Amino acid sequence: MSPRSLLTLAGLALCPVARSQTYSVHQLPPPPGYATGYAYGINDAGTVVGQVGNGAQRGPATVWVSGQPQVLPSLPDLSNAMARDINNAGQIVGQCYTSSDANAVPCIWEHQQVVQLPVLPGAKPFGQAWQINDAGIITGRTYAAGQQNTQPVPCIWQRVNGVWTLKVLPYQAPGSSQGAWAFGINASGTATGMLFLGFPHFQAATWSGGVLNPLVFGPANAVSTEAWGIDTRGRITGSYLDAIDHRGYALLLDGQSTTDLGNLSGYAHLLPYRLTDSGTVLGWTYNGQYELGLDDLSGLGFIWRSGSLSAMDDILTNGAGWHIRQLWDFNAAGQVAGIGELSGGLNYRAVMLTPCPANCDNSLSAPVLNVQDFACFLNKFAAGDTYANCDGSSTPPVLNVLDFSCFVNHFAAGCP
Repeated sequence: MSPRSLLTLAGLALCPVARSQTYSVHQLPPPPGYATGYAYGINDAGTVVGQVGNGAQRGPATVWVSGQPQVLPSLPDLSNAMARDINNAGQIVGQCYTSSDANAVPCIWEHQQVVQLPVLPGAKPFGQAWQINDAGIITGRTYAAGQQNTQPVPCIWQRVNGVWTLKVLPYQAPGSSQGAWAFGINASGTATGMLFLGFPHFQAATWSGGVLNPLVFGPANAVSTEAWGIDTRGRITGSYLDAIDHRGYALLLDGQSTTDLGNLSGYAHLLPYRLTDSGTVLGWTYNGQYELGLDDLSGLGFIWRSGSLSAMDDILTNGAGWHIRQLWDFNAAGQVAGIGELSGGLNYRAVMLTPCPANCDNSLSAPVLNVQDFACFLNKFAAGDTYANCDGSSTPPVLNVLDFSCFVNHFAAGCP
């Protein structure tokens, strides 16, 4: 269809956009011998990393390349492993452990080989690696000597002269910090996390250039704050626990203003784990103990974009039988890695969720792609909406005839 033909649709009614962008869910199969899966990281090549198991029993770290699973090796005497993140160089980080998470050590996989990252000396090595950026800087935590499980120490790992080295991040701050965790990291190496002030009290923090920056946000009755995602501009997603209504709230912080992400009916807490450079937030809801949200699979994965909060379940074009429990990571194409539950019964599956770019009106009724999407695209083009920049060009005029061709190609390809 030519751009001139598209213009004949201009007389159609404006298409209402009542919900967020729609997605298709794709199950990532577990390798032979395993039934369940959990996806935590994805890179721009669409390679996904996570873990597989059977029922409630967790097993080995796994990578899915072109949707096909490959079990990653663990360290000697540590039968289980969890791959938490992957960068665009294919470096994978996580933890190796026995049947108990308390025996975990931080690990990195490169070229299908696993290496333990250094930890602080002590009676029993312990640590976890959480995220890795494209520069190869890893965030995580270890424990002070003789203080396992009581004094977590935030840290980063970097390769120096070919050797992985540990750098402890400062965590002593006003409020008698008893330790800290480092979780997120952006392209420039700024890390996010929280200071441990004594259970159940935390204070959100960032580290830039190795310098600690405690954060203060939320109302006066916020008894615990955490910093999670961070983008290349330094915007941060945070959460806090309200001491009055005992609910966990999620915020987007840009240094000058604070945006409340809202809430989903039926759930007490929101955990805003990742933040894209376009300002989209991924995470999940839950009803359990606020401080244990990372392990809570009882809620729903959510996506927040341009002021609109949606449960992923509500924006799936092929979601029959699925409940998406957690959303952990995204890539440049907008694909999302997460954990879904299929037909209930703790039947967890690693999933990749793919946006449907041609579904301009975000409809869910078959046929999902129809003539109304062309009318919607025309309206957005006429309004100068960034959605209409289908080819992602940056040279003026940003919106041009090539965007029409791009949209037609997406439409012809259908929803992934």
